[in-house]
Amino acid sequence: MKYREGITFEQVASLYFFDRSLRNAVMSSMLDLEEHVKTVAAEVVAKNIGTDHNVYLNKRNYRNKRVRNQHFTLDAILGNILDQSVTANRKQELRGRIWAYNRLIGLTGILRAYKMGCRNRYEIAECLDVPEETLQEALNYYHARYGVCTQIDNFVIYFEPALGVMELL
Repeated sequence: MKYREGITFEQVASLYFFDRSLRNAVMSSMLDLEEHVKTVAAEVVAKNIGTDHNVYLNKRNYRNKRVRNQHFTLDAILGNILDQSVTANRKQELRGRIWAYNRLIGLTGILRAYKMGCRNRYEIAECLDVPEETLQEALNYYHARYGVCTQIDNFVIYFEPALGVMELL
């Protein structure tokens, strides 16, 4: 194989490895950007249209409308949610709380905190950067949803009698 005058194999190999590292860094950044854009888009859809799949999958909600539908304005949504005497508003607030629990904490967050050495609620809340009260509310929700425990991959998260994580062998 012919090289340019004065170019060594080590220089060619170094350029190859630099190119590979740069390509991997760019691809990683693009994946992070794609995930961020998808998350932001999902948040906008959830805030403006809701989380009911019968509504957000309806293609009529995504048409370019000259007259803005007042039902899906942020003021209309926030104004309605504050009136907790209406059942639909309480359901909407619950959906929002569940979304926040999963976004801020999640079962994978509990596992991540366990793997980092957190062994009590205070340490888990500190690790996940959430108030202890929010963590407790999320744990109460997960207990109500999953019961005494739930399994994720080779881990079991116990909610009763106390929060605990066990790794399955």
